[in-house]
Amino acid sequence: MQKLLLVSILIIGTLVRAQNCDLTLSGIIEDQHDDSALSNALISIVDTDIYTYSNDQGDFYLNNLCPGNYTLEISHAQCNVRLFSIKIKENTSRVFKLEHHYEELHEILLSGNSSGLNASSQAKKLNQEIIAQKSDLSLGALVSTISGVNGVSTGRSIIKPAIHGLHSSRVTIMSGGVRLEDQEWGSEHAPNVDINLAHSIEIIKNASALQYSGDGIGGFVVLKPQNIPIKDTVFGNTRISGQSNGKGGSIHAGLVKSSELGWYGSANGTSKKFGDFNAPDYVLSNTGME
Repeated sequence: MQKLLLVSILIIGTLVRAQNCDLTLSGIIEDQHDDSALSNALISIVDTDIYTYSNDQGDFYLNNLCPGNYTLEISHAQCNVRLFSIKIKENTSRVFKLEHHYEELHEILLSGNSSGLNASSQAKKLNQEIIAQKSDLSLGALVSTISGVNGVSTGRSIIKPAIHGLHSSRVTIMSGGVRLEDQEWGSEHAPNVDINLAHSIEIIKNASALQYSGDGIGGFVVLKPQNIPIKDTVFGNTRISGQSNGKGGSIHAGLVKSSELGWYGSANGTSKKFGDFNAPDYVLSNTGME
């Protein structure tokens, strides 16, 4: 009996010594989204004291392992902890992916239908009909007809829009999506724009003006062009106005040719000529314009 027990112990010891426990498990820890290396990730074998950390390139090595089935636990800052089952029969190398963005907020989509400008936006609009009726006026004189908008005038034809008492660089003028930089000049320079080229004119104040810029403290004067139809057509308009005091008037003509391919061409021209204004008993000299 003692001899049989001794033989069993020797056989078990021989099997233990014969087991290969010098295997290596190596791998790379990468981001699941962009495959970038994750450094300082903790890699440990569950239910053992074996662990290591990934280096700056995301590489790691677990040495002196015996053949068998293992469960790896991999953790990293801002990542979910993940478990991986792996069977080792020889030196093994694998790539392990971690979800590295689980703490990021999911995007929020806001959708809705615009109901146009409301009272809170404090916007006023001059349509094409009003512009046609007052086509002989300058931009400053035209928008001065809107409540809350005044004009800073240094001459009959030199009028700059003023909103809430602010003008020049404090009131931005946009024409066809382009900002007019001559509005930055002094009060003796009127806005260099023809109102007859605009399909509508909007005066926008407060937060609604942020869609254009943030430096228009007083507000924005936005001249919007006409929407050109995508079809083969030709259309135009002519506007003629006159007045007895000053014995003058203005004429504007425009022509548009559009194509179903999406391109179009336009030609516009405006001419104005007014003499000096007359008071009942005298002539207001130097009030004419051309």
